[in-house]
Amino acid sequence: MTSSSTEAVSKEDIHELLEHSVKNTHKVKDGDIKGDFIMEKCLLLFSKDYKYSVITNFNGELCGHYPSKIILLEYQLTEGDQKKDNFHG
Repeated sequence: MTSSSTEAVSKEDIHELLEHSVKNTHKVKDGDIKGDFIMEKCLLLFSKDYKYSVITNFNGELCGHYPSKIILLEYQLTEGDQKKDNFHG
């Protein structure tokens, strides 16, 4: 995946994400570094368009097959919200 949050997500990034997901069984206790990186990239992308909350599941408290962070999209940001974020960020 690309290293900067400001870069566009390429077709190769999406292909790599899907390939990783298909080839790896998710278990939160295994400490999937690549999966964690993908999760952070997803959070950065979500933050551009949505207000979200994160439910932590670091040690598999909720379920060992759920990711370590469960994202809840609360609402879509308005154009004004997005401009404020771009101005301050």
